[in-house]
Amino acid sequence: MKKCIAILLIATLCLGIVACSGKTEEVESDKGLVGFCSVSLSESIYVLEQKALENIFAGKAEVQTVSCDNDSAVQISQIKSFALMGADLIIINPTDIDALSDVIIEAHNAGCKIYINGATSDSLDEKYYDCCTVSDEYLCGAYVALSAKNWIESHAEMLSATGDWELAFLTSSLSEETLKRSYGEQSILEPYLKDWEGNYVDAAGNIVQESKKVENPAYCALAKEHFKGVTVEQDQQNGGLNVASVLTTNPNTRVFIAYNSLASTQGGQYIVDHYPDNLDEFAFFSAGVMGNEADYMVGAVSKTDGVTPAIMRGACQFGVSAAGGEVADSVARTAFAVMYGQEGVDYSKRNPDGIAAWWTVDEKQGSGTAYVAHFNIFSGATVQAFDPIEALKNENTVIYWNSKDGFILDEKEEAPDPSQETPDPSQETPGPEQSDIETVAGVYSFAETTPFGEVPWIITLNEDGSFVIEQENEVMGNPSWTGTKWIDHGNGTFTTVAAQGEGAQIADFWQKDGSITWINNGDGTLTPGPEQGSIESIAGEYSFTETTPFGEIGWIITLNEDGSFLIEQPENEGLGNPSWTGTEWIDHGDGTFTTVAAQGEGPQIASFWQQDGSITWKDNGDGTLTPVE
Repeated sequence: MKKCIAILLIATLCLGIVACSGKTEEVESDKGLVGFCSVSLSESIYVLEQKALENIFAGKAEVQTVSCDNDSAVQISQIKSFALMGADLIIINPTDIDALSDVIIEAHNAGCKIYINGATSDSLDEKYYDCCTVSDEYLCGAYVALSAKNWIESHAEMLSATGDWELAFLTSSLSEETLKRSYGEQSILEPYLKDWEGNYVDAAGNIVQESKKVENPAYCALAKEHFKGVTVEQDQQNGGLNVASVLTTNPNTRVFIAYNSLASTQGGQYIVDHYPDNLDEFAFFSAGVMGNEADYMVGAVSKTDGVTPAIMRGACQFGVSAAGGEVADSVARTAFAVMYGQEGVDYSKRNPDGIAAWWTVDEKQGSGTAYVAHFNIFSGATVQAFDPIEALKNENTVIYWNSKDGFILDEKEEAPDPSQETPDPSQETPGPEQSDIETVAGVYSFAETTPFGEVPWIITLNEDGSFVIEQENEVMGNPSWTGTKWIDHGNGTFTTVAAQGEGAQIADFWQKDGSITWINNGDGTLTPGPEQGSIESIAGEYSFTETTPFGEIGWIITLNEDGSFLIEQPENEGLGNPSWTGTEWIDHGDGTFTTVAAQGEGPQIASFWQQDGSITWKDNGDGTLTPVE
């Protein structure tokens, strides 16, 4: 009977695609056809991917989207149909990559380009697909476990007050990939690091003997103590049924760790509807902050009127692009590159996706301000511990929302110290440390500190002005970048301009154009300068207001077309309204410039004056400047 139903389903879906193909024939002949085979359209990520694909291919190709509702047999039929229709590109979010191997080979041999989003397989030779992106599903699950561990331990007293609370898992066994993530989530019960197959591993992910096992940062003794063996296969269509069933048999369940965020939103809604007076006691953790799921985390910590209550306390976002940004847009950009670009130049055959850890901070913790924040994780074989409060001060952390400022979305900001009053960023004047070190052609090094250890960089400056930047990072394929110009600023810093290469430029000190400004430490090592703007300084008049113990002093800085400049304090009568001139000012191309060796009658007493009379300024883009100390 099941076989008959499956055949009928396949036939029905094929007819649906054929009907769509009739529409395709009406489209202008020079337009291409892109087939998007989604595993589902009931989850926000796939709907967002569909919209992103339609937007990016608008006017160039027709995008036809189908969903198999997590049925491999249906997806096989859909791929076959797109191949018969002569699709230029087939994008596949696979249900079971091994089950799809044969039909993918058929579609490739029929002339279709293939982009697999979300899995790889040893049974499918890479010559049969053009591009694939994949996340480490076990690691993704382990970060869900870590997020749950942090919440449980910080809310231990509250949980104990509810009685003998319990923990339950909503897992998925649809494929090896789903099992990996589910096992990663269950690592919250494992005192020592293991891989998804149960082997002991070290922090680098290498299999080790039991005698050399290492502690697992995601292990939570409280979770293990309160786990009563409740593990339920997640209903991919209705997480609310899962939660209702668990709470019927185990009414003391308070913490749920789910395979994906659909269960967190649907299951969480069931709890909001049925336990409205006890929401602080409940917590959901899962993988997949893709669309509005992040807002559910806001609802879990916000007490603001108009914000929908929720209980989603943390998650791990999978599929984050190496360049950051929204997942759906990343999928669309990759698909466009596969359709029209060149492999190795515009995209890579295999693209390891990053993941991002999301977490909430309650108002009771830290300074009394609630937060929803995340940071991206692009390497590391095993999960690394992090303190949610301390992580808010990490420069790589993005604040999505806080109870003081509201929604910040994904705009980068200086993360506040929850233990102190939030500083006023207008009082800060960050900038590269200055010195009289001259940077010359040669080989320099920099050791980047990441949550997963140090990553060595080698920066080679050539006599002809070109440069090479290399990174010893096997996880990211040992990326390297080159450029045709490096500029010594004469103040102990230099800039490698517009570096290009295959590796993702994910560190915060990369500028949008691929530039980095470096501080020369004088011993062959470098330190990246702070993140700078891309403002170009031009001839004109600028102002700066200096705050002193005796009040504010106004400065006027005039940059002339011939390269000379004038610095004035026209209203500083106590020092005789001093002024200084110079014959050279240098725009560094990173939002800063230097007025070189200014001379005049007034004393150069401010701390940002250099010994030779130079000042490096940060151009704020509004006609005002900030001196860089």
